Amino acid sequence: MAVHHCKEDDISSRGAVQLSHTASEEESFFSKVSSVHTSNSLCSSFVENLIFFSNRTFRITSAIFNASGLVLLLGNSEKEVLTFGVMQGEIYVEITTYDAKTFYFTFARDNIKCNKRTKLFGDGAIAQSVLTGRANGDFFSINWGWGVGLMLAVLVSGGVSGGHLNPAVSLGMAVWGKFSWVKVPIYMAAQYLGAFAASALLYGVYLNALDNFDPERTDLTAGIWATFPGAALHNGSSQATAFLSAGNGLSDQILGTMLLLICVCAITDSRNMQVPKGLIPLFVGLSLLNIGICFGFNCGYAINPARDLGPRIFTLIAGWGENPFTSMTIDSVVWWWIPVVGPHIGAIIGVFIYLIFIELHHTETDEFTLTQVQ
Repeated sequence: MAVHHCKEDDISSRGAVQLSHTASEEESFFSKVSSVHTSNSLCSSFVENLIFFSNRTFRITSAIFNASGLVLLLGNSEKEVLTFGVMQGEIYVEITTYDAKTFYFTFARDNIKCNKRTKLFGDGAIAQSVLTGRANGDFFSINWGWGVGLMLAVLVSGGVSGGHLNPAVSLGMAVWGKFSWVKVPIYMAAQYLGAFAASALLYGVYLNALDNFDPERTDLTAGIWATFPGAALHNGSSQATAFLSAGNGLSDQILGTMLLLICVCAITDSRNMQVPKGLIPLFVGLSLLNIGICFGFNCGYAINPARDLGPRIFTLIAGWGENPFTSMTIDSVVWWWIPVVGPHIGAIIGVFIYLIFIELHHTETDEFTLTQVQ
């Protein structure tokens, strides 16, 4: 690790700072600093800074870790992190590697928390509809439950963890360089664990109603937790989609998730329509609500592998047995993998579409000096 400390007086009027590079210990200089307003998946917009060294360009992302000052992180292909900020009256610059396990586990804990919230609201709406024979809910109320649940989850966790509630979102962002690959497995583990834990909480809340309505634990109530083809409700009754093919189901999940990611990228891109920070959760929730209303008929619009697979695993051990994994066979193909694979493909396509057709066409950003970051 190379560490360089300097007084504030050592910072030139143009924001130039001298430090040693870890790879060759050569002297490098901040010759120019420019900023671009961007976003971290579901997180509110932040300022991404481009630091131009004499030998190469680094990208840093700002984040607040504590009240002592601003800390900025940088990651490049060599998995280095550049950190600088204000500590005890001094400007400090240091280069380390990705080994801050505490930092990653903090993100994982936040994801577990926000996944519980989304899962509880969404599946809670389904449970109320199913267990009351549609008396206290219908297809429209279920969509509202998921949409408002996502909005509240992003509102709770967006400023800390980026609001990553969906493994497909994390993967899609990472594939196109919008999210660190180092964090992907930790985030995904948190997302699946959060969905599983929320399923257990929901089961406990509705245990007596389940015993009364479906003591045998059939597919009728398994759909409270996981998605199945023909999950849409119409005129107060379940309308099966026996005509649905596996290919149609897979394309349905790809399209729904693709649309979600395009919306998320647009909402969190401050260089586009500049959605205010406080309204980002609202528009993300409305995006999910609209996808559910428009495309929820075929498959129940899982568009989130954690939301589907985590609860499906829970039902496997909570009395439904292997039915959630073996029932609903289409074209001699079991259904359960479709809402897991499809969203990952759709997310990658969605981010790519936004990147190619929108993000790459933004105008050049303004320049500013390092002293303005403080």
